[in-house]
Amino acid sequence: LNDHLGSIVSDPTVCNLYPPQFCVNSNCFSFQPVQEADVFHVLSTLKSRSACGHDGLTSSVLKEHALAFSPNLANLFNLSLDTCVFPSVWKMSNVTPVWKGKGSKSCADSYRPISVLPVIGRVFEKLLARQLYNYSDLMNVIPNNQFGFRRQSGCGHALIKATDSWLGEIDRGN
Repeated sequence: LNDHLGSIVSDPTVCNLYPPQFCVNSNCFSFQPVQEADVFHVLSTLKSRSACGHDGLTSSVLKEHALAFSPNLANLFNLSLDTCVFPSVWKMSNVTPVWKGKGSKSCADSYRPISVLPVIGRVFEKLLARQLYNYSDLMNVIPNNQFGFRRQSGCGHALIKATDSWLGEIDRGN
């Protein structure tokens, strides 16, 4: 099973590194320094029962001691942003095979790999994703007809828009 799951993952030694692009346009995106208060907020809202990564550091420990960890983690995250380096240890994961719910349990193709990354890396990713999302929202990067992955928008809104459009076409006789 391990050999099978390993064969479907690309070679970890092959890495396409792209140098950071610098933009002269004031509207281009760039990550801003992470604030201690933001780190504290993310840490204090972690799910206590979230799985821990290979480092063994649990989300419940980070959540319980969020006030103490926030300043140092903010400094660490900002150093990562300044140097454009995401620490390799935050990329390492525990991979667990999970049965897809169909097919033979003795067949390797019936399993999908689930990767659990270290909590600190996930916290940093969440902070960066929030910045990227806020920029995309502010600059209207995501079209109004995109309903997934947007605040206050989802399947229900997509169905309402589609139904409204269909009824409008029926009313116009098309």
